[in-house]
Amino acid sequence: MAELKVHKVVSALPQTLEADSIYLVRAGDGFDLYITNHNGTVLPYKLNAQPAASISGQVGTAFTGNPGLTGGTKLLFNEFWSTHPDITYDPATRRFTFNRTGVYRCRFSGQTTSSTNRIVIGFNNDAPGLASHRGQAYAGPSVTISAEGTFAANAGDFVVFYLYEGGLYNDANNRWSQFSIERVA
Repeated sequence: MAELKVHKVVSALPQTLEADSIYLVRAGDGFDLYITNHNGTVLPYKLNAQPAASISGQVGTAFTGNPGLTGGTKLLFNEFWSTHPDITYDPATRRFTFNRTGVYRCRFSGQTTSSTNRIVIGFNNDAPGLASHRGQAYAGPSVTISAEGTFAANAGDFVVFYLYEGGLYNDANNRWSQFSIERVA
């Protein structure tokens, strides 16, 4: 077994690394940890935590008026609070595409209009139905509706938020329809 050397905390990883060593490199309020093998090469299994892949936002000005959107359509989003390259959005297809295999949690909340309202989450399906969705919410008139689904996805798979029936409110100064998608594993 090799003797392990511990190095002090440094501000940057040195050009030449010692064999069988641990390097603590300052990063923001914390540090990144690097471990070298017997050749002084950083091990390929990085221990550093990566930020979770997530995208979030709201319908925004994609539609306005009351009722602003009625059943039988994919929701369009045009205001984003956070983005990540592992999850991309195409406004032309209204799809969120997963660019990395993993387990994802999708959430949507909005304000309903009519007496029968249903939001479904479509997985690799542009027009999900009652038997082919990955999460749904069903609510009465003028209430907050929330749908959530968690599932495994491969790179290239996509998800849509689909207003199956009913309506959603959305005003330019009071936007109720918000979403988030995050990789959880």
